[in-house]
Amino acid sequence: MTAPASGTSWTVTASPASVRLHLGESAVVRFTVTDNATTPAQRRGTLAVLPGSGTDASWFTIDQDTRTFTPGGSADFGVTVRPPTGAASGDYRFSCLVFDSEHPTVDTTVQSGPVAITVTPAVLPWKITASKSVVELTHQPDLAGDIDFETSGPVGSLVTVRVRPIGGHPADAKWFSLPTPQQETIGASGPVNFNVEVGPPNPLGSVVPHGTFVGDLLDLTGGIQVHRGSSRAFRLSGPTQ
Repeated sequence: MTAPASGTSWTVTASPASVRLHLGESAVVRFTVTDNATTPAQRRGTLAVLPGSGTDASWFTIDQDTRTFTPGGSADFGVTVRPPTGAASGDYRFSCLVFDSEHPTVDTTVQSGPVAITVTPAVLPWKITASKSVVELTHQPDLAGDIDFETSGPVGSLVTVRVRPIGGHPADAKWFSLPTPQQETIGASGPVNFNVEVGPPNPLGSVVPHGTFVGDLLDLTGGIQVHRGSSRAFRLSGPTQ
């Protein structure tokens, strides 16, 4: 029986040597494995992930972990890196082992160089959601109501909301009072909520508008106002309606 080739007969190279991921994303690292032995005519090699500190097997998936090699032959293994939900932001490492599939011992094994993983917070999509489809206005003691808007977007973005009428009179926008503070910075903890008060701009009261309204999400980052999206439409309902 032919003795197995030693681990030094394998060469394994990772590309890229580092990946940067937002939480929820994945990346593929290619490990090129070469059989440098002159015998046997064929042998099977297996790639296995060696997780680094702070990671475990759940972070990694290998595309076909065992291949057949001939002397001087190479094969690419794809390792998908996907940090699990709840993984902390930070820097991690992993490497891979290659060994003779029929003789999986230390003597037939070689380890790749380390691959660096940088995990950053998830990128939230731009979104604004209205809490109601109908805002009920009541006399308690004044004609008044309110509506909440939940907003999300990339961490660090400075945002505000604007309510505008759809198909009504532009002056109807004066029924909505922005909260204090009128601007908020989106943090890593998640969405930002704005509570907008609703009531007549005239202290003596006026007829409740019959049109519909939407909330706009405005990105103020960098001193430039950019419209990032609108909520679903909603309407007002007063005691006289």
